[in-house]
Amino acid sequence: MDVPQFLFGQRGNYQLADSKGFTYNKDKTHGSKTYWECAYRQRFGCYARLSTVADKIVHLKGSHNHPTFRQKVKINVNLVVEIVTEIVTEIDKNLDLNLFF
Repeated sequence: MDVPQFLFGQRGNYQLADSKGFTYNKDKTHGSKTYWECAYRQRFGCYARLSTVADKIVHLKGSHNHPTFRQKVKINVNLVVEIVTEIVTEIDKNLDLNLFF
């Protein structure tokens, strides 16, 4: 399956990121298997889970009910571009009006 990327979250907790960009918090370990739950479980009620053995994803359960972090960043960048475009257009209108006075 997928080879995950391991990282530390903002609060110092152990996290996992899959190749799609979803992040998971470490839940528990039984023997050589580690269980992970979606990092947005509390915020969005997302119950996607996965398990790893020897740092490889061996099982996925459920689906995410929210976009990935990468998707959210893309959405936010598009929103910023839209807002800046509106501001520049408004400034252009005001400059054109001021030139005639």
